[in-house]
Amino acid sequence: MGHWFDIDLIALEVFYAETIYFVCLISLISTLPAHAMSVLPLYLDEIINDAAIAFQGKSLENHSERDPQTNLIVTYSTFEVQEVLKGKV
Repeated sequence: MGHWFDIDLIALEVFYAETIYFVCLISLISTLPAHAMSVLPLYLDEIINDAAIAFQGKSLENHSERDPQTNLIVTYSTFEVQEVLKGKV
């Protein structure tokens, strides 16, 4: 016949086992590599230098449709050009 403290010892062993499992799991998760990302700022001069055409304007219309050649969805935009910064528009 068991004693009352046998039940407490079993419960305590289960508690310790669960605690150790939890600590090990957290330790493993915390060692996973963190994926950091750096974003470099874009300056207007650099954007214009790299572009074939650059202008300042106002967006008049946007619509999307499927391109029959590629079968991809593309967006077409119409602009009102207010100032040409580079190239011929």
